[in-house]
Amino acid sequence: MTHSLTTAPLPRRSLLVGYLFWAAGLLGFCGLHRFYTGRIWTGLLWFFTGGLLFIGQLVDVFLVPGQTRRPQ
Repeated sequence: MTHSLTTAPLPRRSLLVGYLFWAAGLLGFCGLHRFYTGRIWTGLLWFFTGGLLFIGQLVDVFLVPGQTRRPQ
């Protein structure tokens, strides 16, 4: 992925930080890991729906590595 203003690729995000933000969702702060990786709209969806009734939050445990490798 490239940033819209430059042709340089976006830097990878930290996997550890991604999982820490994901774990915050277990405490009720759902969607932080999505905001961290640049997925603003789904971050808002996760935030206002409790991680899609927590099901999406559980699925994301497997998606965080890919999201941190390819931030938007």
